[in-house]
Amino acid sequence: MIALDVDGVVLNLEQRIIELGEDLFARPMLRLNNRYRFADRYGLNELEIEQLWREFDQRGLLGQLKPYAGAIEAIQEMQSLGMPIAFVTGIGSNWQAARDANLRACGLRDFQLFCTGSAFEPKRPVLEAIGAHTFIDDRLRHLHDVQELIAHLVWIDLGDEQELDHSEISAHRYPSLATWFSCHRQELIELHQSNRQSRSE
Repeated sequence: MIALDVDGVVLNLEQRIIELGEDLFARPMLRLNNRYRFADRYGLNELEIEQLWREFDQRGLLGQLKPYAGAIEAIQEMQSLGMPIAFVTGIGSNWQAARDANLRACGLRDFQLFCTGSAFEPKRPVLEAIGAHTFIDDRLRHLHDVQELIAHLVWIDLGDEQELDHSEISAHRYPSLATWFSCHRQELIELHQSNRQSRSE
């Protein structure tokens, strides 16, 4: 089982936030730093960030995110090679239907989707339950939580502020899902075949 985060790995939440902010505030949304909070990153005051998230929710934009270049194709190829896919995403269950529809609108089928409640909730219980052998996320803390559990960890480094340093975690580091998959395609095939053989013995 290959488990993937969604925002920051498959779907581009930040780009949708930028577009909405420019529409609401009639000014360019310029990235000022690499801070985790969008308010800090784009210099928004508390009233502006509250308005932005309120509009984001009311317009249902979480269900209208665009994928990163090559992400959907990489996942589809994994599936064509017989690799089961699960998305483990840090959002509330009230958004599960919208997220499912968004992924399907991008062309994905035959996947599992788990919502952990928020970006700060641990993903380990889900990952352990589904028996993931590969986990891909853009937040180092989620990778750190499962580094003894999952053999193949992948960090998608978007240049954002992190709570941990990459040196503290044994994880492959790549700028995108598509780049990682192109570099590790054969390794994944061999890993998948090995896992299938182990389960059949």
